[in-house]
Amino acid sequence: MKKNGWLDIDKEGLRKSLGQKNKVFLLTEMVSNAWDEDITKVEVTLTRPDEKSHSWLHVIDNSPTGWSDLSHAHTMFAESTKKAKSEKRGRFNAGEKDVLALAIEAKLTTVKGQVLFNEDGTRTEGTETREVGSEFAGRFQLTQEEYENIVQQAKLLIPPKGIITMFNGEEIPYRKPNGSFTETLPIPLADKEGVMRNVERKTKVNLYERLPGEVAMIYEMGIPIVELGDDKWHVNVMQKVPPSRDRDNVNPSYLRKIRVAVLNAKFEELKDEESAAATWVRDAVGSSKSSDAAVKHVMTTRFGQKHVTRDVRDKGSANEAVSQGHKIVEGGSMTGREWERYKAIKDENGESVLKTSAQVAPTDVVGPLTDSLIIPRKDWTAMMHGYAAMVEAIAPNLIGKPVVIQFIDNENVHIEGCFQNGFRGDRSTKGYTRDFGIMTVNLAYTDVDDNEQKYTLLLHELAHDKVCSNDHLHHEFYGTVEVLGGKLAVLIQDDPELFDIGVHCSDFADVQPPWAVAHVYEHNGEGVAAARAVGPATGRSD
Repeated sequence: MKKNGWLDIDKEGLRKSLGQKNKVFLLTEMVSNAWDEDITKVEVTLTRPDEKSHSWLHVIDNSPTGWSDLSHAHTMFAESTKKAKSEKRGRFNAGEKDVLALAIEAKLTTVKGQVLFNEDGTRTEGTETREVGSEFAGRFQLTQEEYENIVQQAKLLIPPKGIITMFNGEEIPYRKPNGSFTETLPIPLADKEGVMRNVERKTKVNLYERLPGEVAMIYEMGIPIVELGDDKWHVNVMQKVPPSRDRDNVNPSYLRKIRVAVLNAKFEELKDEESAAATWVRDAVGSSKSSDAAVKHVMTTRFGQKHVTRDVRDKGSANEAVSQGHKIVEGGSMTGREWERYKAIKDENGESVLKTSAQVAPTDVVGPLTDSLIIPRKDWTAMMHGYAAMVEAIAPNLIGKPVVIQFIDNENVHIEGCFQNGFRGDRSTKGYTRDFGIMTVNLAYTDVDDNEQKYTLLLHELAHDKVCSNDHLHHEFYGTVEVLGGKLAVLIQDDPELFDIGVHCSDFADVQPPWAVAHVYEHNGEGVAAARAVGPATGRSD
């Protein structure tokens, strides 16, 4: 009874399957096998397709012993001596079988013998041998386009130092790395039972500048495997790379590990916005393994030394920040992963290094403004009484309604002043609509004895009666300030007595307007609080 093996290999079926694959593997598989041997030279020639679209591929090396086992040339997945060696490229004893499957005819000649792969599908032993090394010759069906592609791809090979690699009579030059680093990466290695498994192992990684017209690629010890896109360098991993079965791709997690390692090692060489915003950089930045130094350098290079995020709660702060030279980093400028990684970096105070516009240029009240902060009228100084009396006297002439002054003195509330609309009367009555203004002055940042400061603050806060917003750079706001400034100048000229109370203020009754409630801030349920803010660390912001 005839016994059959578990599997049969249909050469024609395999050939058809490989026919859709990039034919450059004919070159890379044979060169890879040669480089894995103890050689100092390998010569490859590929003839241009003839009238039948047939090309001959010849690969000759000078290995002292040639192939250790000629049966590996035709045995699929024979036990490979390379798969437990991280510095060897082979692992499945399959690459050269793919090459043979596409061949019309081929022969392999070594110091130990010769195998002929005949055009009729048979395999025979030849009589020739070599004194040194091995020679492979195979005839293949190639289009002119496929031939040209292989010729171009041959130029991408990065020969190991000390191995002369020739292609069609010309030496492929050795490339000096642009930089190197050590990184722990997954590697497919055989365990004690010979089963291939991915393990983590430290390896050297060499980087190479892309030559004109080249697309960055991941290499496995000099053999290009997969294109990287806009990455800045070729990445040559000096151990086995865990690719797909066709050895033409890697999984996304491995690709990210590579990009993160390159970023952490070479981020200082990203010197302009375009290079720092490249896809590979953004992919690497979004990883938790990217270094703080790398992420901060990338963000500074992309957005400038002074950049902040927009604080939607303090709408005016973004324009204020821009006026101070900051750049606003909008939500769509980064991916969710990038935002998360950047915000996770802390400064010396344990806060995120990425500041908001409200943190660097606040225009809204920062900190609690409660009744407990308001200085009772009985504790006012003569100068405070004088400033309050002046504002209350001239405000109706400027904005057409009365204004109540209140003072705080707290540097943790980062405002010079604040203006809100207050309402008197019962909401259910008709008179409720007659409103007034509440102007808060923070003595921690405003000196009411300084004429310039007190008039500047007055104009700024009264302008908020019309512009109920903290956007101080809005054209309506600064236009209103200009109008009020003009009115103030005319008022000083026409009715100077109003301003004398700001100077002669030694005796003021401890009273306030009868229509002002005791807790005006608490009763300001309507309107928008608009503040003249100061920076938390720098004093005045405007």
